[in-house]
Amino acid sequence: VWKALQFGLQEYARKCGFQRFLVAVSGGMDSALVLAIVRASLKPRQEVEAVYMPSVHSAPLSWDLSADLCRRLAVPLTSLPIKFLHSNVKISFQSSFPSPFEGLTDENVQSRLRGMLLYTRSNQTGAMVVNTSNKSELAVGYSTQYGDSVGALGLLGDLYKTEVYQLAEWANRAIGEMIPKGIITRPPSAELRPNQTDQQSLPPYPRLDAM
Repeated sequence: VWKALQFGLQEYARKCGFQRFLVAVSGGMDSALVLAIVRASLKPRQEVEAVYMPSVHSAPLSWDLSADLCRRLAVPLTSLPIKFLHSNVKISFQSSFPSPFEGLTDENVQSRLRGMLLYTRSNQTGAMVVNTSNKSELAVGYSTQYGDSVGALGLLGDLYKTEVYQLAEWANRAIGEMIPKGIITRPPSAELRPNQTDQQSLPPYPRLDAM
């Protein structure tokens, strides 16, 4: 599977003429595995860049884990906060529309701001944005259109969440400790609201994947 994902990434990049890759990291499992695969697949004169885009709900641990991941992979990491953009969008909408700016409205705008910033950076550098969504999330709509669904290639789109964890564990055993253990053991979360975890909205992934 690891080799197949590397081959698919490079074939797509070759056909489209990309030499640079861009991955949004969050301190979570999916983005960590994507970045590890991209980094391991790089050919001479190819580069990958990671961007961390914290919101007001992002935990300090998310930055620590992202920084540790990028240190292990020798990938440059930039922090690009969205909390002020998020606040300005919220203020603008509340001054123009009477509808409440909360719940999914508030959550999805954070994801879409990140997508916008990713493609702004892509335009600056000519990098290919690599999507980080997995098959489990895509199958049940747990992925924001024009948000975390953005990217030229969905590298994990054919892998269930449980398979993502299995592949990460394999990579750490077979290739080296590429992915911090704290990322693998951390409860999955989109961090779009206070103390959010995936299991507040979805069944446990082993059960969901079986269904």
